[in-house]
Amino acid sequence: MVNKRKSKFLDASIASGEMWKIIMEAVIAEGGGDEHILRIKEDPSLVERLAREIVGVDNNIIDALRVMCDYRVLTHAELKSAFDFVNDIYIQAEFKAIDVCASVSRECGLIEVKYLCLGRKASTADVLDEMEKKNLRPLIYEEGVALAKECPDEQRKSEIAILGSVCKDPSGESNVMVLRGNNDGRDLTARWVKNRWRSSCRFPATSKTVAKTA
Repeated sequence: MVNKRKSKFLDASIASGEMWKIIMEAVIAEGGGDEHILRIKEDPSLVERLAREIVGVDNNIIDALRVMCDYRVLTHAELKSAFDFVNDIYIQAEFKAIDVCASVSRECGLIEVKYLCLGRKASTADVLDEMEKKNLRPLIYEEGVALAKECPDEQRKSEIAILGSVCKDPSGESNVMVLRGNNDGRDLTARWVKNRWRSSCRFPATSKTVAKTA
């Protein structure tokens, strides 16, 4: 549990004003303007990332949740029942684990899921390299489905890409599972591995060494 401490700056208007001025001057120095400065007020995630950077928390790792996975492959009908939209690729999709996930145990259990978010456009290779540095591996397809089932609102926050398994589409391109959503619904889609990912995309991962729990 984080030990929440009080700050003397919250009660010192002059000091707080100086801090705010430093931030504004830094934004302007980078070519920003009022619309960028206002993001501090309008974008809670930006404030959180700034706070994590100041405190020294790994800014690329956000959230952590535990997901129960039984590794059962759902039928197309079951997927259509679980999501509001399912891409046609899932009618006959056969997802296979990538090399780094080839030895993942399919034994039912709890996995701790952490989201990697680079905050910039990145290739699939970039993301996997970053995971490797942190001793993490991407979730495989069955774990991604379990995440979507147990935490259905997660994909409404921002796009989620499951990089641990790939399947071929009719054109022969390698695809990965992608979860998207908003207030209107939850979508199960797919995206080419060779495409670059948006800066807001989240990549769920789990430890390469920590065993699952029952």
